[in-house]
Amino acid sequence: AAVYGLGEVGEDWALELLRHTVIEDGEWIVRSAATTVLAEKEAALPSPVAPPPVVSEMGWLITWAAERGEGVGVGEAALAPLLTALQEGSPHVRRAAAHTLALVGRLEHVHPLRQAMNDPDPEVAQTARWALEELAQRYDVTVR
Repeated sequence: AAVYGLGEVGEDWALELLRHTVIEDGEWIVRSAATTVLAEKEAALPSPVAPPPVVSEMGWLITWAAERGEGVGVGEAALAPLLTALQEGSPHVRRAAAHTLALVGRLEHVHPLRQAMNDPDPEVAQTARWALEELAQRYDVTVR
């Protein structure tokens, strides 16, 4: 009960005491409880970095493809509709596609993003430019 109580304190000193308990306590049941409480606390902490989006699960892309009578596909197959959206979608869709490529794009997406830099919509062109900068940083290359 004391271990679970420490878990509710929410202070750094209490977590440190729990870590010490996991290693040093003589009773296995106390060590086990401390391990469980620490695991729960660590699972509840926000991740310092958000995971990349899953393209095949992006609502805007699914909606856009469905309006065209097409599917998105799963995994690698989702990249083809994403690139089509970058070229053929409304300005809002093209902007979302460029933004998504900034987060998940690869070097082979440089050419479509370069083309998008000449988009008539200035926000699409700006987002494509930012996406290229992200790819350049991610892959440590010059893509301008």
